[in-house]
Amino acid sequence: MAESSFEVRRAIVSMIEDGVGVSHGDYHMLWNKLFVDRIFKLESLKSQVWVIDAVDECSSTGVPSLVAMLSKLGRTTPIRVFLTSRPGGQLERLLVQERVPLKELSTGQTGSLADIEGFLQAKCPQIRDNESFKAFLTDVLSKSNGIFLWASLIVSRLENIYSVEDMQETLQAIPSEMDGFYSRIADSILASPSSDLARCILKWVICSPRPLTTDELMEAVKLDIDRTLTASSGQLETITGHLIFVDSHSRVHVTHQTTERDSILLSDPKTCTIITLRATDGSREETALLQSSPDSDSSDGEEQLGSWGAAERIRFGVSQKLVALSYRSSLIAIWDLEAVEKIGNFEREGYITPGPPASDMVFNPIPELELLAISYKDGNLVLCNPWTLEQTAQYRLECTFVLMASTSDGRVLAGGAEDGLIHLFLFETLQPLYRVKPPNDIYQLRGLVFSADNLRFFEIREQCCNVWEPLVLVPKDRADDSSSEPQSEEVASQEAGSSSSPHAFQWRQAVAITQATERELFFVGRHDGTIDVCNGHTGDSIKKLRLHRGSARIKHMGWSDVSNILLTVDDNNRTVVTHLAFKGQSKEPDATSVLDYRGPGAVRQALLSPDAASVILRSDSQLRLISINGTSTISEVDMSVSFCTTHPSNPSLLVAVQTERVHLLDWVTLSKLSPDEGIPVAALHASPSQSGMKVNWYSRSGSPYLVRTVGSPEFQTTSFAAFDASKLVADTKEVDLQVRVLHKVHVRAVVGVLKSSLYFLDATGWVCSVGLKNLRLAAHYTRHFFIPPTWYMGGDVVIGMVSKTAVVFARGERLIVFHGFLEFEEKVLLGDGAALTLQPKDG
Repeated sequence: MAESSFEVRRAIVSMIEDGVGVSHGDYHMLWNKLFVDRIFKLESLKSQVWVIDAVDECSSTGVPSLVAMLSKLGRTTPIRVFLTSRPGGQLERLLVQERVPLKELSTGQTGSLADIEGFLQAKCPQIRDNESFKAFLTDVLSKSNGIFLWASLIVSRLENIYSVEDMQETLQAIPSEMDGFYSRIADSILASPSSDLARCILKWVICSPRPLTTDELMEAVKLDIDRTLTASSGQLETITGHLIFVDSHSRVHVTHQTTERDSILLSDPKTCTIITLRATDGSREETALLQSSPDSDSSDGEEQLGSWGAAERIRFGVSQKLVALSYRSSLIAIWDLEAVEKIGNFEREGYITPGPPASDMVFNPIPELELLAISYKDGNLVLCNPWTLEQTAQYRLECTFVLMASTSDGRVLAGGAEDGLIHLFLFETLQPLYRVKPPNDIYQLRGLVFSADNLRFFEIREQCCNVWEPLVLVPKDRADDSSSEPQSEEVASQEAGSSSSPHAFQWRQAVAITQATERELFFVGRHDGTIDVCNGHTGDSIKKLRLHRGSARIKHMGWSDVSNILLTVDDNNRTVVTHLAFKGQSKEPDATSVLDYRGPGAVRQALLSPDAASVILRSDSQLRLISINGTSTISEVDMSVSFCTTHPSNPSLLVAVQTERVHLLDWVTLSKLSPDEGIPVAALHASPSQSGMKVNWYSRSGSPYLVRTVGSPEFQTTSFAAFDASKLVADTKEVDLQVRVLHKVHVRAVVGVLKSSLYFLDATGWVCSVGLKNLRLAAHYTRHFFIPPTWYMGGDVVIGMVSKTAVVFARGERLIVFHGFLEFEEKVLLGDGAALTLQPKDG
C-alpha cells in the first residue's frame, strides 16, 4: 500500500514522528495503530484489493484473529479482500459467524486443471508435433490430480530433458501421489554424489525457525559436516531436487509445507543417532548411537534395530554426561554418554503395569547429587537416582507439569503446570517453596528458564515473557535448606496503578546505605521501613531496628559519629532522629528516639548539622531547619534548591546549589552570607529539558568537590560537572565549574565521591572512576571491577561506598561487600573507548 500511495507513506511517517511504537509480534496493535487509526482514516485512500492466499495453512488460533480484524472493515473503506482456502474448515464458519458480506467462488478440480494447463503451456518445453504435445499435456494433467505443486515440480524435472521419448519415460516413472513423488526425489538425492551435502542443506532449511540466508546456510553446513558450500542459488535448488528455493533476498525456503512434512523420508530408519556440536568452537563430537525401547512386548525387540520406537522426549545431563529418554509406555531409559552404554530403565514405584507417560524430565546440574526429576501426566513428581535407578522422593500435584527447569546451583526446581501456576521446590527433597500465579494465565506456557545468577526465572507464554524474582531464590544464610519455611501463599498479580506499593518480592529489599561509622558499621534502609545495623567487613546484619511507624520505604539516611545520631526519612516524609548507645566494645546498639517529625511538603533531602543538634529538610521550594531536641522550627527559607551540603572547609556554613548559582548560608540561622542573588557558576546552565534526562548532585565528607551528573539513557552519554567547594567564600565572584561529557558511557548509578575522584557503575556492569581535579581535560576514565548486570536487572541499583576501601552492593535482600576495589585499574580512553592496560595499583 505504501509503494502505491503517497498518502499511506505520509501516514506511516506521521506515526513515527508521533513516537508511536509498534511491535512486529503484536499484530493486533499493528492493525489498530497503523491501519484503523491511520490508513483507513485517509480521505483520499484509493481502492485496493488485498490477496491473502492459503488461509487454511494459517494456525488454528490465527484464523479467528484474522477474520475478526477483517470483519471490522466498513463498507466505506475502499478495501476488498480476496481469500483463498481449501473448502470447509474454520474460515467458512468464522466468516458466517462474523456476518461478513462475501461472495464465494469455488473453483473445484476443473478450474484447477485449467489453471495448471495454462501454466504447463507457458513453462513446458515446446514440442513441434502439436498432437504429441497435446497427448503429453493431457497425461501430465491427469497425473497432477489438480495439485499445482506437483505440476510445478514436474516442470523443474523436465527442464533438462530434450526428447519426447525421455519426457514420456520420466513422466511415467513419476508417481502421481505426493508421498511417492517425494520418495522418488529422496531416492535420487540419496543416490547422488552430493547426498550428504543435500541432506545437510535440507535439514538446516527445514528445521530452522526462520529462513536462513545463503551465507548463514554456508556457515551451518561448514559447522555441521565440515563442507565448504560453493553452489549458486540455482545449484542449491538442483542439489536438493527443487525441494527448496532461494528468493530475491538470498533467503532459502522450502518449496511447500508438505516438504517439511515429508522430509522424514530423507532420514535412515535403520539408525538412531544423536549428534552433538561444541558450542565453544563448533567442532563435532563423536556420534552416539542410542538404542530405543520397543513399543511391543517382544523380549527380543531390543536386538532388532527395525523395531525400535521413537522416544517422546530426550533430556541431557551435561555435567553427568547422561541422557534420559522417555517413551509412551512410561519407561525412562537412562544412558551413559561417555561409555555409550545403557544404564537401565527407571520404572516408578507402585506400578506393575505400564503407568502414565512422563511429561518432562530434568537432571540436577550438580553431578554429586545424582538426581533426575520426572513429571508424569497423572500429576506425580518423582525424584530418582539416574545411576542406581532408585526412586528417592515423590510429590503429588493436582495438575501435570508441562515444563520443568532447575537453577544452575541445583538448589531449586521449577515446574509449570497445565493450570498456569508455577511451583518452586527444593530439588533434593521436593519440599514446596513457592507458588506463583502469572498474570497472563490464559496463555499456554512455552518456556521456563532461570537467570544466570539464579535469582530470577523467566516464563514465556505466546508473545509474552514474565520475569519473576521471588526472595525464596536467594539462598538462606543458614547452610541447612531443610529449615526453609513451608509453602507460602500464592502471589497475586498487582493491579495497574499500584506501583507505589512494594511488590512481595521487594519487601525486604535494601534501598538506602550510609557510609561506615568509626565502629566499622554501616546502616541499610529497607523497603519495609526497617533499618539494619551491619558489619562493615561482612555486610551481616547485627541488629534490626524498626524506628518508623507502618512499613513505609526508607528513602534518606544520615549518620553523625560525633553524637551517634542516626537520621532516617521514609516515603511518608516522616523524619526520625535516633540516638544509638553502644556499651563497651559491643557493636549491637540500644536505640532511643530523639525526634519524630512530619512537616508539610515532600522531603527531597535531609542533612544533619555538623554538631548533630539540628537537621535541614529540603523540599521543592523551601529549606527548613529543625531542632533535634524538640520539634520546633529554628528557621525557614523560601528558596528552590537542587542540593545542599556542609561547607568542606568551614563546617559552620551550608552550601546551597540552585540551577545556575550557589549560595552560602549560616548553619545556625540559615541567613544568607553570600549576595542575595548568589554566586554565579560558570558553565552551569539550566537542567536539560529533554525527557529522560536525570540530574543529580553528590558530595562526601572528606572531599572538597561537589559533583553533578546528567545522564541520557537514550543517547548513552553522561555529563559530569564538578567544582571545588572548599574555596567558596562569601565574596567569591564566580565559581569555576569543570564539565566533561562521556560519550557512549551511561552511568547506571553513582557509587560515591572519594577525595578527588567520582566512582560510578556504568550500564555494562563496570565500577569506574573519573578524576575531578582536571575533569575538563580528562582523557580517560578508569575501570576497577565488574558486577554482572543480571544482579540488578529490573530495578533501581542500590550501591554505596561505605569506606575508603569498601563498596556495598544490595542484591535484593542480600548485601555484598567488595573490599580492595581500588587494587586494579583499567584505563579507558574517552575518545574511542579503547582499553589501555590492566595493572595493579601501586600501594
